[in-house]
Amino acid sequence: MAIAKAQPLLEALARKVWVMGTNSKQANVAKIAGNMMITMAIEAMAEAVALTSRHGLAPEAFFDLTLNTLFAGRSYETYSGKIVRGDFEAGFRAALGLKDLGLPVAAAGNRLPMLDAVHARMAEAVSAGFGDKDWSIMADYTLGQA
Repeated sequence: MAIAKAQPLLEALARKVWVMGTNSKQANVAKIAGNMMITMAIEAMAEAVALTSRHGLAPEAFFDLTLNTLFAGRSYETYSGKIVRGDFEAGFRAALGLKDLGLPVAAAGNRLPMLDAVHARMAEAVSAGFGDKDWSIMADYTLGQA
């Protein structure tokens, strides 16, 4: 089996190796689902900032609370900082993010409303000429700054 053969090399290169199944499509769908979740988290953070800012709460204070209680993790830490700073210089380009969001749209087999929403938001950012910005640029649309 290919997985067993590659396992020692993968373990030498990575902290942990996750086997998603015996079919490579299972690993692929795990990757595209993870990217889908990152975009959903970016949109959720932008909407939370829109709500809390409207009531006078500084985004920095809100994210300090949530990152230290409810939503610790690399994606939340990275993209909350980009949102607060308005720093959308490319990390992962929005044009690539749009391409990546097309993959779960095609693979889902049924409508996923949150996916539809973030796909549309990313498409809006890319069609406005922000394809070379970080994919978190879509947060700027929710915050009414783009």
